[in-house]
Amino acid sequence: MSSIDRYVFWTRALSTPLVVNLATIGPVGRIKKAPGTWGSVVGLAFYAVFFHHATPIGFIFLAALSAYLSVAICDAAEKRLQMRDPGMIAVSYTHLTLPTIYSV
Repeated sequence: MSSIDRYVFWTRALSTPLVVNLATIGPVGRIKKAPGTWGSVVGLAFYAVFFHHATPIGFIFLAALSAYLSVAICDAAEKRLQMRDPGMIAVSYTHLTLPTIYSV
């Protein structure tokens, strides 16, 4: 049991196909060329829908919540795929775009 397991225990209740599909953002992570780049494109859309009109407090809350969910899903997917940092997990790239967008 890793140290993160006590914070993301709820991921054990999710089915493996659901966890893997959330982590790969469906077919995005299975794109052969540059799945991380396509994950960043999804991150831009995610930002446009959920963050664009958020207040500063709302932005901080949404960023923290989405980062927590992303870490939980990525950790669960790594364990179920039995791979360390697989490139197909594109949801991690969606949250890398947030600091970049916010700093512009």
